[in-house]
Amino acid sequence: MRKEPRSLRFWRWVHEYSEEKIKSTWMDIHRHDRICPNCKTWNSVIGEWPEEIPNTPDVWHDTSKCHKCGHFTVWNMTGMLPYVDDCYPPPKETSGDNNDSISPINS
Repeated sequence: MRKEPRSLRFWRWVHEYSEEKIKSTWMDIHRHDRICPNCKTWNSVIGEWPEEIPNTPDVWHDTSKCHKCGHFTVWNMTGMLPYVDDCYPPPKETSGDNNDSISPINS
């Protein structure tokens, strides 16, 4: 097996180092990070929080939409760590007649 060229190894190292710094800085600011269960991308990599609908479908859950893949996720917020709750269907997209990009599930 051939060894990678030195310049490629350098740029791989820069890429890994920058990802570590991004994650570290994100955690210093936000104190936690979530991963999209569909595309497996962390919010710190995308660079912004997903669109969220708080208290949807009920007071114990929040629904979020990933900025990368557009997947809706229902998060159970009852404990110390939020987790994905698969018991609820994804919310419906709005018809585009208002400025909201996502609508509550029970509308």
